Amino acid sequence: MEDRSVVMVGKWLGFVVWLFYLSYEVWVRKGRGKSWQAEENTDQSTTRLIRRWLLFWTVSVSFLAVTGFLLPLSLQTLPWEVVAACLSIMLTGCSLRYSAMTVLGESFSRTLKVREDQRLIRHGVYSVLRHPGYAANLCVWVPLIFLETRSPVVVAFFLLSFAYVYRRRILSEEQMLRNAFPQEYPDYEKRTGRLIPYLIYPAVLQAPSSHFGSDSLIARPQETACFTNPPKIPTI
Repeated sequence: MEDRSVVMVGKWLGFVVWLFYLSYEVWVRKGRGKSWQAEENTDQSTTRLIRRWLLFWTVSVSFLAVTGFLLPLSLQTLPWEVVAACLSIMLTGCSLRYSAMTVLGESFSRTLKVREDQRLIRHGVYSVLRHPGYAANLCVWVPLIFLETRSPVVVAFFLLSFAYVYRRRILSEEQMLRNAFPQEYPDYEKRTGRLIPYLIYPAVLQAPSSHFGSDSLIARPQETACFTNPPKIPTI
């Protein structure tokens, strides 16, 4: 297969995987109410920020892919090995997202709040990652953007924006969980990575406690990772 044909096939397959990724989550959430709404005292506006960020990148990638606006600055061809690697990473992201949603079950949500009778989830994919849903987003979006634009510059800009948005989200969520589980969560943090298993994060990524005061501005999380309601009936 010619290199240009490989690029076209990669673009379309990447687009199909991305649509599946989005539609599956919509289907799972069906009937669960408005998952983008949360209490401001716990969410602190991060979900609103993520929603706008997702909208921006959805529109931007679609525009760049259709118009070829950055074509002169993009890679004209891609080896089939690169295309296959990108698609494999995207499928890995879909699988990771599915695993996170399965473990959390009915409690999977985009909102950040602690309800009564909740427990810390430390099994399944959460035994190695504290935020598998966000890691899945990274696995799906980065290869998609690269396949659609073939521009390392756009990918780099995406990664910078991802780091800004999700750093705020993750710090907000983890502080909330530390407050909710003061004995369990610190130990859980020591044994797991945020987005990469067992990766030790530098102290600069730990937000000061004052950052999470009542007047702080932090975006809503995409999902209430790591906790859920305990089942009323034991299951085997």
